[in-house]
Amino acid sequence: MPPTPYAGPLRCTITPDVYANFLALYPANDPTLGVPFNTGDSLFDRAAAWFTDIMFLVPCRNFFRYAALLQPTFAYHFHEFIPRNDPSLGVLHASELELLFGLFPTPVEDVFGNQMIDFYIDFINDLNPGAQWPAFTLTVQPKVLQFIRDNITMIPDDFNLEMTDYMTSAKVLNEFEK
Repeated sequence: MPPTPYAGPLRCTITPDVYANFLALYPANDPTLGVPFNTGDSLFDRAAAWFTDIMFLVPCRNFFRYAALLQPTFAYHFHEFIPRNDPSLGVLHASELELLFGLFPTPVEDVFGNQMIDFYIDFINDLNPGAQWPAFTLTVQPKVLQFIRDNITMIPDDFNLEMTDYMTSAKVLNEFEK
């Protein structure tokens, strides 16, 4: 039996095929996809993964795809778990800010935090964070700088790409313009 269309508070109705595709892209009980909260509540985990992609990853990718045509831009993916944070919440939005401002929550973050500060000071002074962090380009495979303690490296900007491409497809966008 196909899923029924969702008619939410905005009175937006998506068709069963779009709804089914979202369910397929964010399957139940699969901690390898989306945000790995692993709370044991599959509905929450799926919703959190979808929300993170639609509210953070899609706008970020769209911004860099357009801004990179106009000026040098520097994209990053902060994926460092801050030790004192609740692990069930994953890596929180803006959690890198305390490191950027020198508020290292534990000594284990000292070196990592100072590396981040160096990138930002270089960027503030020269509008370029340095050779280790090249500008975002619209190549066949765009890359972003991954911030993880002991593993600051350029990575392909392809995580959750199938999901974000679907969210920005004409088919889905037309559904939400009804």
